[in-house]
Amino acid sequence: VYLFDFDVHQYANPEFDDMLREIILFM
Repeated sequence: VYLFDFDVHQYANPEFDDMLREIILFM
C-alpha cells in the first residue's frame, strides 16, 4: 500500500502528482 500526501505534491508539481495518481490506480 502506497500512501502519498497528494495535497503537498499538488503544490510542488501538479503534473507529477497526476502521474502518481495514475500509477497508483494501476497497482
